[in-house]
Amino acid sequence: MLKSRLLRCLFASILMLFLYVGGLAVGQTANDEKKVELSGKVVDLMTGKPVPGIQIRCRNHMEGNGQHGTVADMTTNDTGFFSTQVAAGASVRMDLYPSLLSSTGKCLLDSYWASVQNFALPFDFREVLENKKDIVFKVKLRSSISLQGQVVDSNGLAITDSVVYAGHEGKKTDANGNFVLEAVPADQDFDLFAITEKENLAGITRVKAGSNSAKIVLVPTKNYTGEARTANDLPAEKLNFGIQPVVNYDAFQTVNYQEKTNENGTFGLKNLCPLVKYKIYWDAHEYEGLGEALNRSYERGEALIDLTKIPAGQPIKFQAPMFTYAVLGRVVNTQNQPIAGAKVRTLQEPGVVIERWYPGIKRTQETDKDGRFTIERLAFGNVPLHITAPGYQGQTVVTQSNNTNFTATLLPPRAEGAKIEVALVDEQDSPISKATVRLNTLLAGIDEKATTIQTVATHSEGKAFFALQKSAESSKNYLTFDAPGYCLAWREIPVNEDASLIVRLKKEGRPRHGRLLDENGKPMTHERLCVPEWAKAGIDSVMECDAEGRFTVKRVAENDDITLDLIGSKYICNQQHPLRFSEYAGVENEIDLVLMDCGGTIRGTVRLPDGSPAPGNWYINTARTPVQWTGSGSVTGGYFEISNLPTSGMWRIDASPGWDNATGKQWICPAPIELKVEPNKITETSITLMRGIPISGKFVFPDGQKKSDSYTLLAETSQDKGRKYPTGHRFESTIRGEDADKPWTLYLPEGEFEFKYATSDNPQYVSSGVKVTVKKDTPVNDVAIEMKVGK
Repeated sequence: MLKSRLLRCLFASILMLFLYVGGLAVGQTANDEKKVELSGKVVDLMTGKPVPGIQIRCRNHMEGNGQHGTVADMTTNDTGFFSTQVAAGASVRMDLYPSLLSSTGKCLLDSYWASVQNFALPFDFREVLENKKDIVFKVKLRSSISLQGQVVDSNGLAITDSVVYAGHEGKKTDANGNFVLEAVPADQDFDLFAITEKENLAGITRVKAGSNSAKIVLVPTKNYTGEARTANDLPAEKLNFGIQPVVNYDAFQTVNYQEKTNENGTFGLKNLCPLVKYKIYWDAHEYEGLGEALNRSYERGEALIDLTKIPAGQPIKFQAPMFTYAVLGRVVNTQNQPIAGAKVRTLQEPGVVIERWYPGIKRTQETDKDGRFTIERLAFGNVPLHITAPGYQGQTVVTQSNNTNFTATLLPPRAEGAKIEVALVDEQDSPISKATVRLNTLLAGIDEKATTIQTVATHSEGKAFFALQKSAESSKNYLTFDAPGYCLAWREIPVNEDASLIVRLKKEGRPRHGRLLDENGKPMTHERLCVPEWAKAGIDSVMECDAEGRFTVKRVAENDDITLDLIGSKYICNQQHPLRFSEYAGVENEIDLVLMDCGGTIRGTVRLPDGSPAPGNWYINTARTPVQWTGSGSVTGGYFEISNLPTSGMWRIDASPGWDNATGKQWICPAPIELKVEPNKITETSITLMRGIPISGKFVFPDGQKKSDSYTLLAETSQDKGRKYPTGHRFESTIRGEDADKPWTLYLPEGEFEFKYATSDNPQYVSSGVKVTVKKDTPVNDVAIEMKVGK
């Protein structure tokens, strides 16, 4: 018995030890993942005071270990404080949660400021390795007050089951139909919209600036029929669309309906409020792997419907252009002989969608042996075509998208240059006379605005003509259009090629008034701004801020988004925080644009292992992580300097040879350099190149496959997928279409590589299925890349 008792004790001891060790192991596993704290406060941009009730979304993910991203939502307390924890080494970014556009919180964000910032906060870190407890976010608030109100029916009886909206979030009424909004605009009139949960009653009321009370009277909702038509008045059949009420010039998704037209383009809508405007919108999906191809014949679009202006019994109507038209044509010479192999492509005009395109569809068509071509999936209307062929002078012409018998005649090259004809029309296609048309030229390599070389006024039919001298092939030509009462416009035209254009001008809208503020909310005096697209084309668009930072943008349409840039400033307009005026939404008061980033500079050298400058022309590729900002700079004599870079996040830079730098292609940047850029400071660095290992091969084409204008061959490593290399890193080579049958050579470092390729017709990379192992001092030959049909 004693022996049995001892055995039982021994077994219990072993079991307890096993459980203890196992528990310790489990505990160690749970605690192995080190956490770091991210905390700080949110303050008012203008006053510096803490802001309570702000919602922040923290997005983080671990790289290289297969973990998925996580999201943590935080709300600042009464002192503006927030805190969260993330795994050490995670990539982290923080954003304002979009619901901040509501008026149900303790403060009211400036919604325009928030949207211009893309709701992003200046916290972008590729690897967070230590606690950060002193984060300060500045947000721009609107002047606000609290408001009490009641929702009633037409007889004055309280409605208890309704939701009140001033923005995206709603506030439910209590048992007496009452509601309280803690923060509504104090400096501007605004609308309140309410709808019952059954959607049988809805209403809207206008609240005067500074008012702290409101009553919303609901009326019965109505059912409507409607019809959608194409641009040439055919039924827009089987169109999937959504519809949302528009309140305070903003359509919100909380009250959202999804509908579809039938084969006759008609549809029915239920429970709409007859007192408000609705936005109808639709998208277009036609990509492999995304399930059903929705709206495959349509481009995305939207229409604003004001139900107060639709007579009783009349249908809702809107237009949805379809991309079901095609140009069938032929390219010939002056003897009417077909020109085989001519390139024909559509020209995209600013703000106009001409062609329905998606990956896999060629944007440039090539004529067959009879000189014939077809361009499909076009919208109804005018289509500008650019046509070129070796040994002929290229030309730009305009035809109708339903032209099935189009003929273009190419001329031999002329010594005297090109001839240009342009017709200027309004949105009803009526000619615009006495408009000023300027032909501007920009010489290659000169980073200045274009210089005017000719000025012509349109005659009574709205036409202008230019006869040009021969220009350098590397220069650029722009036509700019200036007609009183219309928006400024421009078009780029190929040099030394004839062109016949039709340009449609929009009516000039109301001026946009703005005020430029720095990151502390202080006016930026006497800064100069421009519209970069205008400046590039040679249009004088410089605007100077006054002593209070105010400026005005003119000659723009009310439905246009306008992006501005700074001229000669220590501040920058970066891709994450652009200076942008959204389309005019009826807001008469000025808009505050806040610059959140004072730029920094990276300066350095690119050298060979022996210290000598990199041979030939080289470029510096830059990328910021995790939020992308990409760019490039040139290298002169082995030196480079890139200025006005955003200072949030980490920068990675590398060097690549110019496409025509045959000597330099054998030298590679083995790995990018990671840098932190500081405001108003210069960060010094140096890139040392190494000799790459030559990998040679050929493209293998199926019989009869037409060649693209160019091909790009990419060698991708596993590190590329983890974003080790910046966007633009050149483990790749561009090959002209006429050289596609010739052998190519790509220089790589040691490692495992997979080859991909893209074409000028389909810029998305396609896997070739070919992988190679590159070893030190061991060239690889005879790599065969089979080109897939249709790619």
